[in-house]
Amino acid sequence: MSTRPSKRQRSEDLSLLVAAETIRSTFWYDDGNIILQADFTQFRVHRSVLSKQSSVFEGMFLMPQHPNSEEGCPVVFMPDRADDLSIVISMFYDMSFVNCVFNYR
Repeated sequence: MSTRPSKRQRSEDLSLLVAAETIRSTFWYDDGNIILQADFTQFRVHRSVLSKQSSVFEGMFLMPQHPNSEEGCPVVFMPDRADDLSIVISMFYDMSFVNCVFNYR
């Protein structure tokens, strides 16, 4: 018995995720140029900030993205939990968080 490979998500399915009830995170910058969505939480951030701080984000942004957009920004669906992504983004934007971590020692 052969198993079929899982199907790719259809663009209509992704559009439903964007249209579903979403929550704006505290990391929502009006001048942000990309929206990351984890669970139903959206983060409007700056592609350049994330790329400069993380080679993972830099590589991810080089890959072709789904054409979904909201408020003129591409929406990237993240496999991570929203609270985990919030912690990662806070390390890039919130210097008090970074100072707290490094001064903990």
